[in-house]
Amino acid sequence: MNQDVTGALAATANKNCLLVADTRIAASRDFAAQAMPNGERIAWIEGDITRLWYEELDARWHDEKIAVAALTEYGPFFCLERLAMDRGLRVAFKGSHRRDGAKLHHVIDGPKDVVTKQALSDEHWPVQAAHMAMASRAAKQTTSQLRSYSSAVDERWPLLVSWMIVPKRPDGDRA
Repeated sequence: MNQDVTGALAATANKNCLLVADTRIAASRDFAAQAMPNGERIAWIEGDITRLWYEELDARWHDEKIAVAALTEYGPFFCLERLAMDRGLRVAFKGSHRRDGAKLHHVIDGPKDVVTKQALSDEHWPVQAAHMAMASRAAKQTTSQLRSYSSAVDERWPLLVSWMIVPKRPDGDRA
């Protein structure tokens, strides 16, 4: 990981952010463990974000506009992305991790200074995706796309998405 990504990750470690992790997905649990090393709150789901939305995010996004990061299936990401847009938030980072035979095909869209070529390597890809997602909060808005492959290890999910939703700044940029 390059120095800029490491610095950006350190700068965002104690900011107001909620992490969503799916208990059924090993990669999601790995992402959560790496993304929130300082004991920040993790909201555990089992594929369905309905309870999380009604019991927490609906009210918090109405008042606080907190950032939310996760590695989930596509469905929870899609729902929260749409709900976030209605509350003045936007996607700052999105990584698609699609099973392609014995490999995972990664397509990463995020800030140019966060998306790095060495970012996704074999079994450690959830940890590296967590670093990029968290660092995207403090990065410049210029976007970049990376496509790469890694070994699928034992992941049984056909498509996973790593993501960071952040508040928009008054000038239209993300926080």
